[in-house]
Amino acid sequence: MPPTITHYAQEVLWKLKEDVKTSVANMVQVTESLRGSIKQTVGDIAQTTEIFMDQIELLGLMYLLRSSGSTHLGEPS
Repeated sequence: MPPTITHYAQEVLWKLKEDVKTSVANMVQVTESLRGSIKQTVGDIAQTTEIFMDQIELLGLMYLLRSSGSTHLGEPS
């Protein structure tokens, strides 16, 4: 007995279902990878910001020392 239209429709639906599963799995993988990249970038930004803030603090201390007349820490000029 030759395959029926219903048989072909079931095959098409099965293939579509498998394609959707594969696509969803791929999207999950991409999303997880992107999430990891974002996490790393946020960490890098936080570290850079901390370094930048430390530099600003040092520059502020240097300015205060110079404006108070000190050339060395704790020693007046």
